[in-house]
Amino acid sequence: MHSPMREQDSLQRLQSESKAADTSSRVVRIDALDRTRRVGLAEAEHDSQTGRLEDAPFDSLTPQPIDYLADLTTFGFSRINTSAYSILKRLFDIVFASAAIVSTTPLLVIISIAIKLTSRGPVFFTQDRVGKDGRIFKMLKFRTMRVADTWITDTAWRAADDPRRTIVGSLLRRTSLDELPQFFNVLVGQMSVVGPRPERPFFVQKFATELARYELRHLGEVGITGLAQIHGYRGDTCIATRLSYDLEYLESWSLRLDLQIVWLTIKGIFVSEHE
Repeated sequence: MHSPMREQDSLQRLQSESKAADTSSRVVRIDALDRTRRVGLAEAEHDSQTGRLEDAPFDSLTPQPIDYLADLTTFGFSRINTSAYSILKRLFDIVFASAAIVSTTPLLVIISIAIKLTSRGPVFFTQDRVGKDGRIFKMLKFRTMRVADTWITDTAWRAADDPRRTIVGSLLRRTSLDELPQFFNVLVGQMSVVGPRPERPFFVQKFATELARYELRHLGEVGITGLAQIHGYRGDTCIATRLSYDLEYLESWSLRLDLQIVWLTIKGIFVSEHE
């Protein structure tokens, strides 16, 4: 159970104003990547006991100039500005994604047939998501719901009991198998296996105006799973808490951490299936 009081306090600490994003060039304008703009940023201090990123009170917000290259070090993200991050992470992504696709090919075929036989519409569902440096890409999923207008799927959270969900879709969502096609996104370099979950442009603009430092989560590669997800924060959960996990991941990145997150994700899927 997540504490409502803790989530509210976290939201209040992180809340601040920033300017809306511009998607006209298919790249969401990320304040942290713009050298010429100024935004209010919370001073951060690391809690040595919990290992979590804690934020200073709202009153301590001070406007600071933002420099893309300097931010990686200034905000504690020096680890993702190394050749180890670029090379090792990409190598791991290619090997893991290739192995996942090859080993699950029979399952991918079975799921595709089941979707076609039980509901009208395409097998795959594609949706605009915001990736590293604010770049927009088409994220793949198995379709789990009846076909709806794009404006609905792009601007609304899906409810757990959404009547548009198909029979096959309910099973796929419960087991996270609808995410399998995203390994193709990983192969072409649009995503990583591990990283902050990519969000829809509509919500990136919304959250960027409500939460200080939200833009910084796009300094690294977005992923299929992440630190927030293994702690139970996925879908319609507290955005402020998810943000704190995302920034903690970018600050603490290592190949070992990626492997741990992958293992805990797989373990969590099998545990939830047997509960």
